[in-house]
Amino acid sequence: MVQLQYSGMLECFKDVPDPRTRPNRIYSWQLLWALISAAMASACHNPTAIARWISEHRDDLLALLPPSLVRLPCEATIRRTLAAVDARQLDAALTKLPTSEAPVRAADAPISLAGQAIDGKNVRGVGRSGSPCQLVSLVEHSSATVL
Repeated sequence: MVQLQYSGMLECFKDVPDPRTRPNRIYSWQLLWALISAAMASACHNPTAIARWISEHRDDLLALLPPSLVRLPCEATIRRTLAAVDARQLDAALTKLPTSEAPVRAADAPISLAGQAIDGKNVRGVGRSGSPCQLVSLVEHSSATVL
């Protein structure tokens, strides 16, 4: 799992009020949304798939998260989180995310292109999770490096 900085995205979830009552707060609101966002960025579009993604990446997640966290949320917690959030407030918070704009180049500057090739294939059978397995590779032409 690639460790990236998502601080800007996690900060936007502070604006979304936590509707849970005090005794029901085992996981922080930001942690729940960080896990849901990471799973959704990995093409998980329903609570079952999100919970499966969390359990498949359990060891990596526990290594990255604070040591006080000994377990990760289950599917029921993910479902309750998605059901409890106010969609309008979540949408308003997410629209505040900064967008990355393309850098402006001088009109006379030459365009530098880098050649890359992508290749993929479907493997017969299924993977550990019960879904088909696809292999994908990206190669940079100039150095013949697999990225």
